[in-house]
Amino acid sequence: NKGDAIRIFEASDVYEECEFIGADIKREVMERGASYSDFAIIARDAEEYTGIIDTALSELEDLGFTPEKTAD
Repeated sequence: NKGDAIRIFEASDVYEECEFIGADIKREVMERGASYSDFAIIARDAEEYTGIIDTALSELEDLGFTPEKTAD
């Protein structure tokens, strides 16, 4: 559904935010048949998420997800 293309979630901290991202992507892939290439994670300050987002997404790697990092 194109109306769900962008979603906003407010978390109490960066850890909760990353956990939500991982769980949400997993749910979309498992329940709705989405592809990992359907998702983009955009952050204003990527350094703030270093290590945290990797940990949150590590479970998805077991399901065939391969993170692709880009800078600027």
